[in-house]
Amino acid sequence: MGFVCWVLIVSLLVCWHSLLVVLKTRMLKLTLNLVIFSPSPKYLHEYI
Repeated sequence: MGFVCWVLIVSLLVCWHSLLVVLKTRMLKLTLNLVIFSPSPKYLHEYI
């Protein structure tokens, strides 16, 4: 019985972790798009 509970907990953790990874990658893409597209060319030249 304990083994079954452990397997369930591990699978739940794995699902939660993959969901968090997907959310983080989406947030990173959004922030990257904002950083790339929002500043004026002057700022971009300063970064480059």
